[in-house]
Amino acid sequence: AQHLKDKKIAMYGAYWCPHCYHQRQVLGKEALSQITYVECSPKGYKYAGPKVCQDLTGFPMWKNTVTGEFVVNGEASLQQLAEQTGYRGSIKDDPTVPGLSGSCK
Repeated sequence: AQHLKDKKIAMYGAYWCPHCYHQRQVLGKEALSQITYVECSPKGYKYAGPKVCQDLTGFPMWKNTVTGEFVVNGEASLQQLAEQTGYRGSIKDDPTVPGLSGSCK
């Protein structure tokens, strides 16, 4: 989580999206408290606004908040996030969390 924060990678999502919910479970509470989450649903808590979310094609979306570069579209395992962001440490996916299943459009 600290690596994602250092790299300015944020998770863009919507409160109503089941894939976003699952992504939060994959991350876990501790990691989720450290990363930047951007709410893209107008009815969501702390909605970021249309300018911030207009170029997204689905949820969840992982994106660099400085460059605007998309990192991962849809649910991502910890391993996928590590690979896409250049993390070189050890990764331990939680075997109790069910597999990934896509994104909401």
